[in-house]
Amino acid sequence: MSSDRWDFELPTRVRFGCGRLALLGETATEYGKSAMLVGYADRAGLEETYARAEKLLSQAGVAVPIRLNPRKVDHASLKSIFLEILS
Repeated sequence: MSSDRWDFELPTRVRFGCGRLALLGETATEYGKSAMLVGYADRAGLEETYARAEKLLSQAGVAVPIRLNPRKVDHASLKSIFLEILS
């Protein structure tokens, strides 16, 4: 068993409604300069939404540096990615 232990807390605020995606970049800047965009592995039918989200973040100066398939990432790699984003 690994002695490498850590906790991660993620408070959640849900913003719902027509036109809310347009506020994504502005909202994200309240939290920092990089973001992890999480969604479905199968983006079928959502390609435009994901592209728009990335564009809004980019326009606000928020980087989305890593794209990954969570089914193919081990826990150690995921921890490293979180720490990179948080730094």
